[in-house]
Amino acid sequence: MSSAWWAFTLMTTIGYGNVTPATDGGRALVYTVGFISIILFACILAKAGDVITTIVDDTMYKANCPIWSHNPLALFYSFLCVTAQAAIHWKRERVGVDMNFKDAYWFRRVD
Repeated sequence: MSSAWWAFTLMTTIGYGNVTPATDGGRALVYTVGFISIILFACILAKAGDVITTIVDDTMYKANCPIWSHNPLALFYSFLCVTAQAAIHWKRERVGVDMNFKDAYWFRRVD
């Protein structure tokens, strides 16, 4: 189990530092495996992003919303507005603090 944890932290570039190689050969292996696994993980994330983009684009096209499929900034802005509203609701319900839309939008943009 510890080897799976080590591989996961290495591949995701978290690297907690709780498991480290002690020898020069071990360090060389970590550098090599880390470099290759980071590239493979980036390829997996790129493919996942491509699949999600295709699904959203096809859904918007079928819903007769061509502006969304041809203008990703409009989709991104809408996403920020919806998540800003969710942040306002969360702050009000969970924390008990009112937040205006401008602050919530800024919070979602920098988040």
